[in-house]
Amino acid sequence: CDWSSDVCSSDLNGHAAGEDGWLLAGVGATYLYGFALDDGKAQETGIRATKAVTYSYVVSQLLLKSLTGRRRPLDSLSDGQPDGIRTRNPYDFGHVHAPQWNSDARDSSMPSFHFTMFFSVATVYSRMNDDAWWPYGLAAVGLASNVRGHHHWVSDMVAGALVGTAIGRVVTQSAVDDERL
Repeated sequence: CDWSSDVCSSDLNGHAAGEDGWLLAGVGATYLYGFALDDGKAQETGIRATKAVTYSYVVSQLLLKSLTGRRRPLDSLSDGQPDGIRTRNPYDFGHVHAPQWNSDARDSSMPSFHFTMFFSVATVYSRMNDDAWWPYGLAAVGLASNVRGHHHWVSDMVAGALVGTAIGRVVTQSAVDDERL
C-alpha cells in the first residue's frame, strides 16, 4: 500500500500477494489435495476456510470498518502530524462512511482485516483438526511479518483476532457438531 496517499492502491492483485497470497494458496491447496486424494475432510476444510475468508471480508472490511470509522495511527506518534487520515489519538472513532470495496486508508483502522482473515482461517483449520495449535502458529508467523506495514493500533489487531476467531467458530460449528454425533 502507498500510505503517503489517501487511498491504498491494493486491489485483488494486492490482496493475493505476500502473506495473503500464501494464505489463499494454502486454502486452495487444501481443497485440491482433498479433491485429488478423495479426502472429504480436506475438501471440507478448504471450503470452510474459503467461507471464512469471504465472511472476514464482509464483516471486517465492509461492515465494521464502515461503522467504527477509526483513524489509523501516525507512523511516528511522537513527532508526526495528523493529516485527516492518520492520527496520534487512539480514540479517534466515529468517522462513519459507506462500505468501501477497496482498502482505502481513510477511517478504516478497526478491526484489522488481515488479523480477522488470518484468525478466521486458523480457527477453521484448528477446529477441523481436533483443536490443533499449529494453525495459530502459522497465522502468527504470517501476521508478524506484516504488522509494521499495515498501520494499525494494537486494539485493531486484537479486535480483528477476536472477530476472526468468532467467524471461524461459526463457519465450523456444524462440522464440529457432526463429529460429536
